[in-house]
Amino acid sequence: MKKKILSVLLCIMVVAGSLAGCSNNGGNSGNSEGTATKPAENTSAGSAAFSYTLPGKYMNWLQDLNYWEDMQKLSGVSVELVNGGENDDSYYQNIDLAVGSGKLTDALIVKQSQAAVYQAQGAFMDLKELINEYAPNIKAYIDANPDYASMITSTDGAIYGLAAQNPLYNNLTFYRSDMFEAAGITALPTTIDEFTDVLRKLKAYYGNETGYYPWVGRDSYLHYAENFGCIDYIDDQGKVHGIYNSSLGNGTGYDIYADGFRDMIEWYHTLYTEGLIDQEWVSGTSTEEDWQTKYLTGKGTICDDYFTRPTWFMSNAADNPDYKIEVMDLFKTNSGEAAHRYQKLVNTDRYLVIPEGNKNAVTVIKFLDWLFSKEGQEVMHYGIDGINTKKNADGTYEWIADFAVEAVKPVGEENIGIYQDRLTFPYPVDNQSYYESLDARVQSYCIDYFNKYSSYAKQIVYSEEQAEQRSNLMAKYQTQFNSEVLSFVKGETPINDDTWAKFLGNMENAGYSKINEVDQAAYDAMSK
Repeated sequence: MKKKILSVLLCIMVVAGSLAGCSNNGGNSGNSEGTATKPAENTSAGSAAFSYTLPGKYMNWLQDLNYWEDMQKLSGVSVELVNGGENDDSYYQNIDLAVGSGKLTDALIVKQSQAAVYQAQGAFMDLKELINEYAPNIKAYIDANPDYASMITSTDGAIYGLAAQNPLYNNLTFYRSDMFEAAGITALPTTIDEFTDVLRKLKAYYGNETGYYPWVGRDSYLHYAENFGCIDYIDDQGKVHGIYNSSLGNGTGYDIYADGFRDMIEWYHTLYTEGLIDQEWVSGTSTEEDWQTKYLTGKGTICDDYFTRPTWFMSNAADNPDYKIEVMDLFKTNSGEAAHRYQKLVNTDRYLVIPEGNKNAVTVIKFLDWLFSKEGQEVMHYGIDGINTKKNADGTYEWIADFAVEAVKPVGEENIGIYQDRLTFPYPVDNQSYYESLDARVQSYCIDYFNKYSSYAKQIVYSEEQAEQRSNLMAKYQTQFNSEVLSFVKGETPINDDTWAKFLGNMENAGYSKINEVDQAAYDAMSK
């Protein structure tokens, strides 16, 4: 297997000065931090057991699953869940403290950044030999999936942990179809130009309403880079274009030298000037609650956001019987080709490791291997036959669990939903069963949409030195980028050849090419 660099994607965690185990910190809700659950009382293997530290909300999710005890019985392994912190920030801080003090459970979830730092200090086991000897299902999966293997294998060929996988999903564009109908809009846009025309028609029809903008949203407003051809990507020759962020459109991953990037910024200036996009959102003065209120009360018609949001809005607009949301297809690129959006396969915040010298390492690996087995995957993807789903003679499944009912159940109540996106353990994700497990309204649009427009992006892993260098550069670059782009969009700085050349120069001074060089070097190292 080719040598790979195992490391962080964002920043390097620093071990806290004081040394204390996770169990020494108090929680803020539910089970206190450091508390443990009782494992299944009966297993086919009798005494095989291990302890597992994970964030509190993930622990609660596992406890509530109707098949949690079945997972232990079928695998022959009892698992003692240990709450390491109620939220992600406190959890990962507690992990730093626990590693420093040596007070670690048999297995634990860490960030890939933490794995990189602490495996170099000898804190975590190399799992490769354990996998070769005790985990044939994991080994077969790694051998058959080189992209996954590259994300968990270090430069010396060691495997210091197994990463959880994300289902394939991304943002999509949805709209108030009742508002379209009232405005006389019958044809959905298929290009950016047609989309702009629709925004103008909506503004002309609803523009007299105070605070109305056709397009509203939250977080970064720079969407549709894939349509303008300025998205960050890695080409077939392995060249990294732009500042690479796995194409998630979070405001820092664009290729600013692509011809389409200037076109995109000019387009946003047009939208802002004509009041076609929420100006408070663009300026960063609008909160998520503001966005939700605007969209629920008709102060906005179109959003480009998380794929379950249409259902959320529909569920929260019960007092408006005419309120209806539908989904648009992804617009074509400006060159007329089909566009795509991307997701990361490996979640770098969910990396299961085993402490060096742990006596229960074989038990942990055997349990994980069961998750990768045919039986284990069937349970993780479909639950228990007759309870979560019904398996038909032809191998298809009928869903008994109703996502709309199960997903809103309170913590502490038994839950028969299937939630592959909760990332409680590393195991192979199955996208089709994930889509089928969702709310019927979500299924009605997401399966076709994701099959047509969604792909997993290539991922880059960094050495500790590269990650630290990149993090420092990004802190300066992102601030400069956001400020200067916003100035263009709001019209405070005119867009012409001189100002654009100055912008590119400022981005270079802020570290653009240096960040790209780090990305390229890291990706090249993965390919050796």
